[in-house]
Amino acid sequence: MICIAVVDDEKAVCDELLFFLKEYEMKFKMIFDISIYYNGENLLADLEDDIHFDLILLDIELAKINGVEVGRHIREINQDYLCQIIYISSKMGYAMELFQVHPFHFLMKPIQRETLFSCLGEYLRLYSKKDFFELTNKNVKKRIPI
Repeated sequence: MICIAVVDDEKAVCDELLFFLKEYEMKFKMIFDISIYYNGENLLADLEDDIHFDLILLDIELAKINGVEVGRHIREINQDYLCQIIYISSKMGYAMELFQVHPFHFLMKPIQRETLFSCLGEYLRLYSKKDFFELTNKNVKKRIPI
């Protein structure tokens, strides 16, 4: 099972991504545990409560705390470099800021099914077939490839 968070302040975008993810599950016989967030604050709160995601589809332009700041928090405060982030935006001007967060991919809005499917396929090829040893130390979850 792959735990995925979808974070976007537009309900229509979340609904569309959820639809595409469900379609991908059916087509490729996958099991996703999908959580929807309409802001970065709720995602960060759940991460602080030791909820872990393998993959986050993260909008950059959110209301209070933007997606770049959320990504920085995940990498620097939570020290989570295993969770992969796919940024989503309707603007291309974030490239340099995103480098600091080490995103897995960047998708332009409106999201195209084929582009998302390709991105998910690449993620699965790189990360899903590895076995990991997981441990938690001081509320920080670590996964070490075996």
